Amino acid sequence: MKKIKIALAILMVLGMLAALSACGSQPAPQEDSAAGEYTLFAAEVYGYTVASDALGTTSVLTLDADGTGYLTINEDGGDVSEWTVDGENITVVSGIDTILGTIKDGVIKLDFEDGYFLYYAAPGADTSSVEVMDEDAFFEAIVTDMDAGVIEME
Repeated sequence: MKKIKIALAILMVLGMLAALSACGSQPAPQEDSAAGEYTLFAAEVYGYTVASDALGTTSVLTLDADGTGYLTINEDGGDVSEWTVDGENITVVSGIDTILGTIKDGVIKLDFEDGYFLYYAAPGADTSSVEVMDEDAFFEAIVTDMDAGVIEME
């Protein structure tokens, strides 16, 4: 019985030492870090925001804690060589492109120029602040604008 008590005491001490050394060697996580994986949920085209699946588009933006990452759009992907956040502004550098955008409450809006924006969300983020049209309403609005000459297809 005495040997069991000694063995348990030694195991407890070793466990506490392992826990303390692990805690001391890890930097505290930054609560405001944008690092993580974001999935495309909407796209803004011609001033209308529509669910990404209505356009047949998939995309994932991965922001690693070291300031790099990866961006896929449909079947294509490329490295993010740098990303930075300044308040609610985010800058993503992928290839030769520097993409500006905003980040708030787990939702990233990236400006791909010429009025095209992609909206990404972290897992569990509330996307209700982005008004998203369904597929039918989106295409009806586009056709109406094309008929009125507001939108010209190139």
